Amino acid sequence: DNYWRALQPVLIDFEEAYVPVIDKFRPDVIHAHDFRMVGIAVRAAARAKQTGRTVSVIYDAHEFAPGLEGTDEFVVGNANYEAAHIRLADRVVTVSEPLADLLQKHHGLDRRPLVTLNAPEDLARNGDPEFTRDIRHDCGLSADTPLLVYSGGVARRRGLETAAAGLVHLPGVHLAIIASADPEGRTLIRKAARKAGTTDRVHFQDFVPRSALIQHLRTADIAVHPLLHLPNHEIALPNKFFDYVFAGLPMVVSDVEHLAETVQKCDVGRSFIAGDPEDFARAVREVLADLPRLRENVRACPRRSEWTWESQEPVLAELYAGLQTGLDPQSADHAGG
Repeated sequence: DNYWRALQPVLIDFEEAYVPVIDKFRPDVIHAHDFRMVGIAVRAAARAKQTGRTVSVIYDAHEFAPGLEGTDEFVVGNANYEAAHIRLADRVVTVSEPLADLLQKHHGLDRRPLVTLNAPEDLARNGDPEFTRDIRHDCGLSADTPLLVYSGGVARRRGLETAAAGLVHLPGVHLAIIASADPEGRTLIRKAARKAGTTDRVHFQDFVPRSALIQHLRTADIAVHPLLHLPNHEIALPNKFFDYVFAGLPMVVSDVEHLAETVQKCDVGRSFIAGDPEDFARAVREVLADLPRLRENVRACPRRSEWTWESQEPVLAELYAGLQTGLDPQSADHAGG
């Protein structure tokens, strides 16, 4: 079953690099982040056991490995690697409720993974007093210019070409994209903007410090997240969703399942058909027409108190405490998740 070795030999290279470091630290708990680390962690625990030491392993699944984007070798290899090791972890945690359900079902886990959301620290929404810029000023736009904003990666799967093309149906509306200086991603968006004749209304801005991001976003009118349909996108509630909430911005998001459902239930924006520029423009117009009410809904959303790292942290704190004392807060059985 371990055909990941042939498909993704880079995973062996990772392990060779990590083994001496992990063994030198002699940890009591290993927290393995994402699919590439889970095998490294469980085999480190097995080595420790041979010397009479007990090491607990927490697998923190950020993605559904079979739903990754990439070549067959990449997706199948990494999915097989995860499947070969996930049940050997003492506990599994993940980033959304749908992903927790999917992991349990797909891998036959005896226990449902715990969920800790990708929520920002309270410090992040309070901001950095030494940071004085904002996205509207950085784009050189007046206060009355309708401004959409996106912050994050600019790969094709993020759907930003849809937004750039959709501006042709939104006269006078501008789009700010806060992203890394990735030439390939920016080229895709610029190409879509040139084709639509909207180049002068698409503004690229470099990343700002994490502590200043939320205050940087606040002067925009609407935040956008135009993801395309991929298995992992259907179950995601991305960290930018929480950033947008604490920036006080209503949202226009594509109709990927969990994100669109959350926006709809909280009544903080609209969704559109992924990849459809005209429907994107329709959703933007609806939000602009209802902006004061939606802004108030974002501000008053009763779930905001759940959406900080401080509210998520106790989940992990309790889990660590249980592993250290041998008293798992949910179950005393070792059952891979």
